[in-house]
Order: sequence, then C-alpha cells, then structure tokens
Amino acid sequence: MLKKIAQLGVPALLLASLSVGSAHALPRSVFDFGGSTVFEDDSGEFVLRQQQDGSFAPVLGEIQIGDIFGGVIDISSIGGTALDTLNTEITGVFLTQVRGISNIGTSQVQTTAGSESFASGTIDFEAVDPTFFSTILGIAEPVAAGTATILYEDTDNDFSFFANDITDIAGSIATAVDGNRFLSTVFAADSMFQSNGVPLNTTTFGGVGITGNPIAGVSELGSFFFNLDVGQYFGPGFLLSNKVFGSGSLQFPTTQNGGNVFPVQDDLQFSIQVPVPATLGFMGLGLLSLGLIGRRRKSI
Repeated sequence: MLKKIAQLGVPALLLASLSVGSAHALPRSVFDFGGSTVFEDDSGEFVLRQQQDGSFAPVLGEIQIGDIFGGVIDISSIGGTALDTLNTEITGVFLTQVRGISNIGTSQVQTTAGSESFASGTIDFEAVDPTFFSTILGIAEPVAAGTATILYEDTDNDFSFFANDITDIAGSIATAVDGNRFLSTVFAADSMFQSNGVPLNTTTFGGVGITGNPIAGVSELGSFFFNLDVGQYFGPGFLLSNKVFGSGSLQFPTTQNGGNVFPVQDDLQFSIQVPVPATLGFMGLGLLSLGLIGRRRKSI
C-alpha cells in the first residue's frame, strides 16, 4: 500500500490528508459549509507600552504610536450555535501594535454631572514582534511573524468571559491558551486593521487599574474593522479562502466579571469560508487524477 501511494505521488498524499483531517471536538454542524461561518466573540482588552528595560506597563494616559493593544478572546458562538451548549470551546489571545493615529477630533458626551469632552481618533494597527507573544502572553510555542491572533480549542470548556472564570488578566490568558491550536491570523501585504472614534486617553476607558470612571450612559468607545489572512487552520474541512473579515466595537466594562478585570471590552464578529462537505471528495479525486496523469506522462 505504501508503495502504491509513493507511485501516485504528492496528490495522493494530499487526498489522504483531506479524508483524515485534524482531530477536534467541534461538530461540523456549526459550520456553514459552502458559505461564510460567523464567529461571535466577547473579549477583554488592555493597552501596554514597552519600557526602556524591555518590560511592559499599562498605558495610563494618551495612546501613542507603538503602544500594544492585547487581550483574550472568548468565542461565544459559531454559526449561531452557542458554544456553551457543546463539550468544547474556542478561546484565544491577540496582540496588535499602533502604527498610526489620525483624524483626531473632540467627542462630547453627556454624564450625570454634566458634559465631558475627550479627544478621539482613528487608529491603524500592525503586527507586533512575534516574540511578544512569549514575553507578554507567556506562549511557549513558536509564533509566526505577522501573527495577530491565535485561537485554541479546548474540551475542558473552562473559560467564559462573562463568568467566574475571569479573576485576573494573567490567569485569563493562561486559561485561554490551554487547548490545541485551532486557527491563527496574520497581517499580509493587503491587510487592514483599523479602529475609528477611539478615545485617545485610556483614563476614559474605566475599569480596574485605570484612573477615572466610565462615562454614564455611554457603552461604545469606538468601532473597528479588519481584514487579515489565516496563518494556520485546524478546524473541520479546509478553507476556501484564507481571508478573515471582521468588525466590532470597543465597549466600557460591565459589572460582570470580565468588566471587573479588563479596562475595556470588545464585541466582534468575523467570518471564514469552508467548502461544502461533498466537494471534498471531488477535489480529492481531482488531485488523484492529476497524480495519475503525471505518472502516465512520466512513463511515456
């Protein structure tokens, strides 16, 4: 049998990989095969600045170019199916760096004490040094250059952003990365990650460790949009496109556990495309036929 596979060449090996796939507990039914599957998340963010000694400290003032936005990701649903109802979960982490700040203006909001104004602007993000995933988040596995997010699948189902699982930032990160890698995204030449209408002073965010209080009656701190590439994918089937499109909003922390720990929360959606299950066999047969044709031409 091994000899036959060797004779057929690489396409047959690709066919074998398509039929076997990677082991995962996530059911195929949560994916919209042949269309875009939407992932919904609840996440917590923090802003760091690298110090002269190489360490990182929270930003307690104006955001600057080079500051790092990082945090944890908790995927609450996939394709409309709440993951809390399944014996698995998708969690992860992200790191991005401020590349530029533009469109600086003044926003005014109404509070219980009157009015408050703060500077806001458009922030463009880029990839961080990949070693920051180790130094900041403690990830031991190698991280590819340009990485923005890493998602993990874990059958323990022991992490939820709005639950007692959130006690501190370091502990949340450790729990969010304790599974098997599921998907990672990277910045490519045509990637875009931009946030609009973001307050440029972190004291406006509110939350533990940040001076100032949340502004009453305001739930959104800005919106963001991104277009990234998939670096790795270990989910069901394989991807029709390596593009990940998403959008969301930054929000004040709530009184729930996640809000008691992270200075700011976000709510985002992103989508990936996987093929219709029946097309897997057709694509595999196509690869197999290419291998046979290649073998026949070589023997002529």
